[in-house]
Amino acid sequence: MTIFKLRYSVQDISIKEDNLEFSYKAIHDIIIRILKPDDNYVNNSGNRRQVICEAELSIEPKANISEMLNKIIVGNIVKNTENLPTPYTEMKNHFGEPIIIPSLSSFPENFKTFINQISDELTEAIKRSITTIRWYTHHRGKHSPFGFLNFTWTNDNINWYPVPASIYVSIETIPSRIQLGKKDKDVVFNLINSDNIEPVYHSLFREAWEQRGQNPRSSIILAMSAVEVSVKHLIEKTIPDATWLVTKLQSPSVYLIFKEYLPQLNINNKINGVKILPSESMIENLKKWVTIRNEITHLGKKPLTREKLEEMLLTIKDILHIIDFNCGHEWAIRHIRESSLQSIGYQRL
Repeated sequence: MTIFKLRYSVQDISIKEDNLEFSYKAIHDIIIRILKPDDNYVNNSGNRRQVICEAELSIEPKANISEMLNKIIVGNIVKNTENLPTPYTEMKNHFGEPIIIPSLSSFPENFKTFINQISDELTEAIKRSITTIRWYTHHRGKHSPFGFLNFTWTNDNINWYPVPASIYVSIETIPSRIQLGKKDKDVVFNLINSDNIEPVYHSLFREAWEQRGQNPRSSIILAMSAVEVSVKHLIEKTIPDATWLVTKLQSPSVYLIFKEYLPQLNINNKINGVKILPSESMIENLKKWVTIRNEITHLGKKPLTREKLEEMLLTIKDILHIIDFNCGHEWAIRHIRESSLQSIGYQRL
């Protein structure tokens, strides 16, 4: 049995627990761990506000893949670094003998395909876990939260070797603390292992929030796109037969959808028998923001001031959580601002 482990750092996030662990069923059974870095790691990096997220799977590779992995261990891939393309790794195996591990491009096509499939599966598991936790805990981080650390494998769970290197993408986030009780962990576990991962409209909103300072025009356009995607998502969830119409036909203004169509949807998630929908003032603001977005897009007009833009974004964030709630995620209501809840006519208990 061969074990593969992929590890990323997540900057400016902290957890109360020493670690969090989830199991995730993809093509293979994967273990996800979110770990506090030890003092040595913190001292070397100079940053205490970070965690390490790792994904691990065990697999019995086919004979030709196992043969290639054994060749890596005994140093039978290449004998020297002359004319060897970078990146490559020089190290000693568990016999104490020097070995060279060239880049993935130096290996046969079937081995490259195998490694890329394992990498993609582990990467997706990490991203799915972190984005779901950030969504569930209302962590307003940057669009891309990870920084690559290492990708290793072992066939004895003692001696670990780097997987032949390819190109890795690094990403980052902003300060927040993740705190999950046992009940929260159960909810996150069910979200991660179902189709209820973070919807794309939250990803669009993260981009919009990140762009609000340097690119306010882009921020407004992305935020309005997030609203439009969210309401289509709710319609598809509520009326599955409407998916084709929602995705293929020209939609009316999002303002009209919220004002005239949303109240007619047969939404199951209610509080005391009452639907939780955006207030009239929110909907009127949407109408105004649609106009502003169109003027920016078609006429190149100036965007909102920073203060007004942030208020717009925060209101849109509340609308997205209202959409989440109506999609069946009852926990989303706790992420809505008090002022927005009051405008809806709901009082938090």
